[in-house]
Amino acid sequence: MCGIAGVWFSKEAEVVGINPADIAIRMTAGQQHRGHEGAGAIFARHKERGVFLEHKGFGLVYDVFSPEAIARMNGHCGVTHNRYSTTGGSSHGNIQPLTGIMNNGDGVEVMHVAHNGNLTSELRRIQPSTSDTWSIVHNFGAVNSERKIHQRIFQALKNVKGAFSLIFLYQDKNGKNSLVCVRDPQGFRPLWLAKYKFNSGGKRRVGYLAASETCAFNKIEGAEIWRPVKPGEIVVINEDGVKSFKPKTWRGQRLARCIFEYIYFMHPASLVETDDFRKNPVHVWQIQEALGREIAKENPDLRADSVNAVPDSSILHTQGFSRQSGIPDDKAILRDHSTGRTFIAPAGQKNESVGTDERDAKILRKLAVLIGKFFGVSSIIICDDSLVRGKTLKRIISYIRFSLKNFRKSIKIIAVIMSPPIKFPCFYGINISTKRELAWNRFGGTVEDVSKEIGADDLRYLSLEGLLRVAEEFSGHGRGKWCTACFTSEYPTEIARKEYLEELN
Repeated sequence: MCGIAGVWFSKEAEVVGINPADIAIRMTAGQQHRGHEGAGAIFARHKERGVFLEHKGFGLVYDVFSPEAIARMNGHCGVTHNRYSTTGGSSHGNIQPLTGIMNNGDGVEVMHVAHNGNLTSELRRIQPSTSDTWSIVHNFGAVNSERKIHQRIFQALKNVKGAFSLIFLYQDKNGKNSLVCVRDPQGFRPLWLAKYKFNSGGKRRVGYLAASETCAFNKIEGAEIWRPVKPGEIVVINEDGVKSFKPKTWRGQRLARCIFEYIYFMHPASLVETDDFRKNPVHVWQIQEALGREIAKENPDLRADSVNAVPDSSILHTQGFSRQSGIPDDKAILRDHSTGRTFIAPAGQKNESVGTDERDAKILRKLAVLIGKFFGVSSIIICDDSLVRGKTLKRIISYIRFSLKNFRKSIKIIAVIMSPPIKFPCFYGINISTKRELAWNRFGGTVEDVSKEIGADDLRYLSLEGLLRVAEEFSGHGRGKWCTACFTSEYPTEIARKEYLEELN
């Protein structure tokens, strides 16, 4: 899972003091929750052939991009990326955007690409690094350069399977810059467009923004959310305007939007992709609250003195659960926001002396539990958005029991999970690529086994039926239009990569 963004402005933008690079970096920071490993950006200026302004590094967006770096990147158009690695390790060469340079003897063309998703087709030529996105760069370079840009991109992608939301910055042999947005025909990952209107030279002009989520546009005063890039659509933005292309062979394919995006990944402030989002906007927070209400309806027998969220990703789910069940919503578990999300932290080297890795270490220091809130109660509910590896919830419960033991007190702890059991690997951009790392499989494959292993007295999961019911109610998308492979093993695309086939077999 990654965050991608792009901007395209005419030269007049700089005349009125607009810095498109600053806009793009702010959008990228607005999607920080989609990747903490590294960030990169590449910008171009119109009429300056072969000149590109690039900056990349490890860390959070504003650790990588200082104010001085942003000021230096004064291009008119560009692409950015914040990385959360799935395919490919944590190397500088895997930090996107990635670049392809094509020279057929008639001039040099340059293509930069930012990719959110993961490919399931067999990969070839993924050097000079291990990112699967290099196969897209290679495919593009192999297409006849006489074709139009949208045709060339389609040819590069037509045999590619898996999840790909892409933003290209393309400069042709004459120095003309285009921003191209592409979404795979099944729509696994989100991608949105916005407009930025400004006046220059007595004329009304428009700049164009693209990002994985609409929360990125909320960081830009004056940005107007336009629309999502549709599954199977190629949008080309340049000095000739905006043109949309929908290749015939991409039409009519089964939609498979990732349902886990709405459970955990997407920012609560982002819009849900609905047919009437302008007239009746639906936000991610509404789905998350509804999931909490749904699991409370499914478990009317649950009783406790308080319900507590594992912050921050479960706060809205927990509010919904509390309101439906009538159990008071307490705030006994707090979050230190400086540590980032542990789910998207890269796993580090195992440290045998403490039995932990980088992800474990962050769990230990990101949370604060207000133990005193549990002195006057006999039972509590802890809500989490999902139970993937089980490490966070297990450590929280263990800490609570250890701390209360010092006061010679014990309480009943019930774990409530706002998604069905995650049993199968994801090959579409979520970093759970093996069965053995999943709590459900590691801990025994039953609710009772998992409950015992994490230290809970009781464990409840949301049903798949309930999840799909909520998703359909709020999005309008039927139950067959979601990817639920991590719950069901029903993968919407062909799985051809050797390492994935070995895992499934």
